[in-house]
This record gives sequence, structure tokens and C-alpha cells, in this order.
Amino acid sequence: MIKTYVVVWNNVVENINSIESQITNYSVINSDAPKNEKWNNLGLIWYYKQLHFAITDFIENTSDEIFCWLAADIKSNKFSDIYKNAQDAMNDNNVWLYAPHTTHEAWSESACSLKEYKNGMNYSTQTDGMFFFIKRELVEIFKQYMDYLDSKEELLNMKSGWGVDYVWSSLAIYMNKYIIRDTKNIVFHPQNSSYNHGVASKEMAIIQSRFFEFCEKNKIDKNKIELIMNKISARMSKDPTCMSLDDFYSEEIIPYTIVTGIFICLNWI
Repeated sequence: MIKTYVVVWNNVVENINSIESQITNYSVINSDAPKNEKWNNLGLIWYYKQLHFAITDFIENTSDEIFCWLAADIKSNKFSDIYKNAQDAMNDNNVWLYAPHTTHEAWSESACSLKEYKNGMNYSTQTDGMFFFIKRELVEIFKQYMDYLDSKEELLNMKSGWGVDYVWSSLAIYMNKYIIRDTKNIVFHPQNSSYNHGVASKEMAIIQSRFFEFCEKNKIDKNKIELIMNKISARMSKDPTCMSLDDFYSEEIIPYTIVTGIFICLNWI
């Protein structure tokens, strides 16, 4: 089953009723909107802390198989279609990530599509960080990274959320698991952002450097991860060597396991 974490803040609180009327099995993370006894009222925290709370709750307090993150400024009247496509795609054991495309996003179809999957969906290199679905196996690994990041950085001082989409996308590709984007059900997201993009770029560099540390600590091939990240960016720039599915995926399957909360790549033990 899909468990959704809807993130709401004061400027978008008017949209929450529309979202709640269309989805089930969800929790609301409230930043600075008026308190609601049915919500998780966490006070003025930002993306990284919100996400860390959500994935921790998902792993520790649910048995659901798919994690969904939904920013409350996303608008659509087709959430039921999106959730059906997400479930259909992720019934495939080789699909670890699914997301609809959104308006005003960097990772548009032209920036990340690799090959047709089925039913108006494509294999892709990346999701955005506003509305996405992740298979539980990947959330378990991603949570370990976020725990590590939280132990090294004061996440309360970081706002943008930039960089974490590279983490889960590169991990999925590293494991030869697919990222699927829905090209039919495009949702609306406003163009403006409330944070400084120069600061966000610095935050993204922190996310990346801590991820490389995490990889080395957990016997994940950092060089392969870095190559995947570079290829994701090259696909966005339409590098001809990074345009096909075969440019990202190989026949070599990376075995892995989760042992007492530690992610281990068996190739390097």
C-alpha cells in the first residue's frame, strides 16, 4: 500500500482540502500553518528535516511498501490516476522510483526521459523532489543516508532540499532498478520558490559530499555513484552518450542486503 506524507505550510494551506479529498492513507506534516490536531505539527522546519521525519516515520511506524512525498503546493484533479499508475509501475520489482512530471521543473521529460516504459510512462534518470514515490527497499537505504547526514549537519539551517533527488536516483540506477516518470498526468507546481538559489547550490554541494562519505563508509562504490550522477546531469544537457537506457543500466546486478540497519553491498565485503 502507498503511504503519503503531505507537507503543508502557511502559504499553501488552502490547497490541502483538495488533496485530502483525493487520496487515502496519508499523514500531514505541518510547518508553519495553523495547528491541526490531526497533523504532525513540527514547527518551522524546512525540507531536509521534514523529509527525514517522514522517512523515519515510514520505516519505523508503517508496514506500507511505497513511500510518497507530496508538497501541498502541487495541484491536480487526477491524483487517483497518478496513484494507480504508481502502483501499477511499482508492482514491477525492478521499479524503485515513480513520479509524475510537474510544471516548472528542471527534470522535464526532455531532460530525463530514456525510453518508453508503457501506458504513457517512460524510463527516466531522475525525479524532482516535490511529488514522488519510492519503494520501501530504497527508502531503507535512503534513511540510513539521511541519518548520517543529520549526524553531520545542522539540518534546521538548511532549507532548499536540493541534492537529495540525486541521492535516491543514483542509488536506484546503481542497483539496476528503474526510475519511471508519468508523461500523461502532469501536475501543476508554481514557478516561484521561497529560498535563495545561491544558498541552495551550496546546500546541494553539502548533500553530495556527505553522500560520497556515506558511500565509502558503507562499501558503495563512490566512483560508480559519481559517474551515475555525472551521467544524469549529462542527460539533462543532451549529451549523446547519455541518452539511452543502456547508457545507464548494465547486465551486472549489484547484490545488496540490509543487516541491522546497515546497508551493505555484498560485492565489496
